[in-house]
Amino acid sequence: MKILANWLLDSLMLLVISLILPGFQIRSLAAALFAVIGIGLVNTLIKPLVLLVTLPLTFLTFGLFIFVINALMFLIVSRIVPGFDIDSVWTAVLGALLYSLLTSLYRR
Repeated sequence: MKILANWLLDSLMLLVISLILPGFQIRSLAAALFAVIGIGLVNTLIKPLVLLVTLPLTFLTFGLFIFVINALMFLIVSRIVPGFDIDSVWTAVLGALLYSLLTSLYRR
């Protein structure tokens, strides 16, 4: 039951972000639900490999390159999920940052 609640809350957070950020568009609740599934899958399957490969660069930038990696994960999901569109890399960086902040507020 907790998984379903987190899934719905994460989807609502994506919808809130789409209202705040221009260039971050979600066309429907169904698109938000599928986007959250996509974000979860990409973060589980692809992100660890990318983090491992870019570890020296992340170390040199004192961890700031992780923001770029998170943005790339959002861009990958936006290319896969119909109805979830991100216009630029900077919009993806801000969207990923807002998503992390908003979801961490209710998961405490």
